[in-house]
Amino acid sequence: MLDEYPTLFAYVARGEARPAFERAFDAQLAVFTAASTG
Repeated sequence: MLDEYPTLFAYVARGEARPAFERAFDAQLAVFTAASTG
């Protein structure tokens, strides 16, 4: 889908490359993982 919108693709890629995004994503994933395992 993002292939049709190269500017949006670049924007998302820049956001995902940020260290803060990685920390937030990892923290959120930990919450979801803990909730799904009981």
